[in-house]
Amino acid sequence: MASNGDASWLLYCAWSIIVVGWILCIPMSMFFTRFYRQRGNIMISKRYPKCVLVIFVIVLIDTIVLRPLWMLLEVGAFDSLPRLGARAWRVFDIVLIIITALYSAVYIGFAAAILWRAWLLFYDINYSKESQNGEWN
Repeated sequence: MASNGDASWLLYCAWSIIVVGWILCIPMSMFFTRFYRQRGNIMISKRYPKCVLVIFVIVLIDTIVLRPLWMLLEVGAFDSLPRLGARAWRVFDIVLIIITALYSAVYIGFAAAILWRAWLLFYDINYSKESQNGEWN
């Protein structure tokens, strides 16, 4: 069992990492807006911008919401919070449910978006190859 000093040090380290992650989201968001504005450009449209933007939003949700909640849960930041009522759940339980739901949505969504983009690239390559050979029906 960690002492009170160790718990506060862990909480300080967790918040430091969370703040660094949130600061890194600023240039990520700037890149997102620049990419979104140029999505009609021919060089960007060949990269399947809808897939890239979906993946980008998923990564931002992971960085801004999921990771901080998970880190605070691991260091015990929600353990000392009171119940929300006499028969209500603890804040810890609610945060755990949110983390579980977000974890599933983020990682399954990320994998699906990557597979979606890979399938589109595979289809585009085969279409180009067959069109050049005149074999596409």
